[in-house]
Amino acid sequence: MSMEYTKRSSKYLLYVVIFGLILFCFGLNFRHFWGTTEGRTAQIAREMLRSGEWVIPHLNDEPRLTKPPLYFWSVAVLSKYFNDGKVSEWAARLPAALSALLVIIMTFLIGQRLYGDRVGLITSLCLATSHSFLWQGRTAALDMMLVMFVTATIMFFTFGLTASSRGKKYYYILMHASCALAVMAKGPVGIFVPWLGILTYLIWTRQLKEFKHMQWIVGAIVFVLIVAPWMIAVKSRITSSFGVFYHETVTRYTSAFDHKRPFYYFMIRLPLYVLPWGIFIPFFIWDVLKNRTLQPYRYPVSFFLPALIFFSLCGSKRSYYLIPLYPFVMLAITIYIRRSLVIRQWITKLIDKFGVKKIFIAPLAAMLIIMTIFFILMPILNNRNSAVDLCGKLNEIMGPNDKLVSYRYSRPYIVFYFDRGNIPELNEVEQLHAFLDQSTDEARSYILLQEKDFREIPSLASSQIVLQYPNFTKKDNDMVLITAPQKGEMLETR
Repeated sequence: MSMEYTKRSSKYLLYVVIFGLILFCFGLNFRHFWGTTEGRTAQIAREMLRSGEWVIPHLNDEPRLTKPPLYFWSVAVLSKYFNDGKVSEWAARLPAALSALLVIIMTFLIGQRLYGDRVGLITSLCLATSHSFLWQGRTAALDMMLVMFVTATIMFFTFGLTASSRGKKYYYILMHASCALAVMAKGPVGIFVPWLGILTYLIWTRQLKEFKHMQWIVGAIVFVLIVAPWMIAVKSRITSSFGVFYHETVTRYTSAFDHKRPFYYFMIRLPLYVLPWGIFIPFFIWDVLKNRTLQPYRYPVSFFLPALIFFSLCGSKRSYYLIPLYPFVMLAITIYIRRSLVIRQWITKLIDKFGVKKIFIAPLAAMLIIMTIFFILMPILNNRNSAVDLCGKLNEIMGPNDKLVSYRYSRPYIVFYFDRGNIPELNEVEQLHAFLDQSTDEARSYILLQEKDFREIPSLASSQIVLQYPNFTKKDNDMVLITAPQKGEMLETR
């Protein structure tokens, strides 16, 4: 059922935009890059800018073809034209933040289109304040951009399905374009997630005839024009590129090689990922079981349940895999809240007591509480998780011609904050000795490694420990920097 867009709809949409701008776009530089994902994203974009190589992403001077380049391009372009050519924390995170903002806007528009203004508003606000979505929206990672284009694909499908015959074709062309951009954001998953839902919904509602309106020829042309140029360019330079994509997609799905979890893992974890609103998921399930029907929820269920099963069948499981499902999980929760007599009575009492305007202060108060906690905790956690201090000490110790490698401890955030080019990772003891033997007065050779690894290699005992750095990012990561001792000189340990 299509709802009319009114002045109240515009007012609610404005609330969503303001709410999202504050929640996602403010203070993106309040913390450094803590983990591998953000450091990797920023470093790839930096190497893209410095080398001028935009076709093949590189990390630590090595080709990195595990993911498409759309997010890296966005960071590089943003940094080049709006940040004096420098990749920084806010520049690396802003594409994710803007993607999150667009997702909650599109979630409002979907909810408003099908169920009315209030459902759209509540769904978008709940989505924005679910903790996993909020965190990913402020993280320099590809996943929120994927979510944006997956949501856009589903939104344009929904608009096309509910539009008049004249307007259908434009929405469906935009649907195909969004799907192609989802592929450019994170690969084939950008096709599977939305189309599992679209097929499920059309079969469930007996509207398979809608396929004839979906502009398949024009859509295929648009899809190919968006996806093919980059793939052809990569294939022409690296003939084994298809094997890398296959390993990261098909092999990871069919024969998981990391982050292995049982089938039921996501089904148990989903309510935790969308807290605090995940507390309503058991009540939603009870409502379905009690009434023995999914009919009131068939739209949102079509777009999250098949995808949930799809990801559950994958042996490799990461929490962010489920983020594309969150808008529709929130929509199902909102529909349940609207259907629940107990909750409606409770809301009615609150409105009678405080009035409608005061009730809408609650989301603003929740946002302020979230932001206050966020900005109080961030500086404390930043001191604990940042690599900036270690990299600063490395730069103080090392001269302009000195060389640095790591031993079994390659971390993109160290490469990023060290900011002196490639830090090769060595994995064999013989390589360490060969590297140290290259040390001269003009260009010393340094090795960064964990202290436990250093203690396990007796042959390095004669090396000079230049820096000891305890509790680096994790309590068990005590780092040391070593070099070959120079004749007649004893270096001071810091």
